[in-house]
Amino acid sequence: MSSAQSTQTSLRPHIVELGVGQPDPMLLPRDVIREATDALLARTADGAPLAYGANAGPEDLRLQLTQRIAISEREPSPGEILITGGNSQALHELCALLAEPGDAVLVEAPSYNFALQILRERRLQLVPVEMDDMGLVPDAVHEAVRNLRRKDIRVAFLYTIPTFHNPTGVSLADRRRRELLEVAANDELWILEDDVYRDLFYSGSAPQSLWQLDDSQSVVRLGTFSKILAPGLRVGWMTGPTEIVGKLSDGGLRMSGGGVSHFSAMAVAQLVTAGRLEPHLEKLRATYRSRRDALSAALRELIPEAEYKVPSGGYFIWVKLPRSIDTQELLPAAEKAGVAYVPGREFYGDNRGHNCARLSFTMYPTERLREGVLSLRTALAKFHP
Repeated sequence: MSSAQSTQTSLRPHIVELGVGQPDPMLLPRDVIREATDALLARTADGAPLAYGANAGPEDLRLQLTQRIAISEREPSPGEILITGGNSQALHELCALLAEPGDAVLVEAPSYNFALQILRERRLQLVPVEMDDMGLVPDAVHEAVRNLRRKDIRVAFLYTIPTFHNPTGVSLADRRRRELLEVAANDELWILEDDVYRDLFYSGSAPQSLWQLDDSQSVVRLGTFSKILAPGLRVGWMTGPTEIVGKLSDGGLRMSGGGVSHFSAMAVAQLVTAGRLEPHLEKLRATYRSRRDALSAALRELIPEAEYKVPSGGYFIWVKLPRSIDTQELLPAAEKAGVAYVPGREFYGDNRGHNCARLSFTMYPTERLREGVLSLRTALAKFHP
């Protein structure tokens, strides 16, 4: 079986796939992962990596993550950290724990399209909450909670991506982070913080996480190695209140099958222990920074009518075209011209975003990104002269 048939996404050779929010396969650290896997198996003659794993995840990885998080945030206690199978798997688990079909879930407008799909599949009511150039609006969160409770609708949680947001690239302003936590504490609202892009900052450092700032035990934060090592590892982590972490760790899923992604988690622990993660991250930041700048420059030069902000981290540039353009209707013409993207409507819980598109800059070298923007300009000229 070919690799294309074995992976989620098959890239079309004649199209610049700006819609694919994944790492460049050429940047996946094959040698580093092979080295870690070989070293792991060589030093564990008891077969521990191939056995059922500890419910909370291998102790080595939890310790490595605890030390790493403590450097830039605060140190989680042993009961506050859990190894997961990545953010999507963790979100699915948290939906089962915290929500019932028919409950309301607050989501940013716009928000990560596949997270919205997970929430819909759990038969949850999606309630979009306003964003602006500074991110989610805390007063709008409070108002939404109040309105739903007036109608006797249970609010399960807020799902938010406050740092290098998908799809907009915006990071929630520092003041608003504290205001949002005040709303959560006063309204007794759980916050699920999807923190997938924290390590991919392109200047300075990432903002403080909601979890770091949280004094009221309202935040469950999700992190992953999918964007910074390899998505096929299916290894992530959760930091949150011991009440939540303990229920998942002691739940039937892990009691039956052990810690999720156990072998991969032990290999990641080996890799981190050997000091191979940080050099790889530095390489990713430098490469993705140049690609972000190339995509931004091409948009500025070739499609000056496009509105966008240059993100300070993450994977994406969120483009707003003139309101007369419907990016869903434009897509076939764009693909014919040689470029693809994700239409804006897919990121809303309602029907907004018709003139928006999410463009990813991580998959291709700089010259291919410019080629993609040229193709998009060609499609726009034919579709809407």
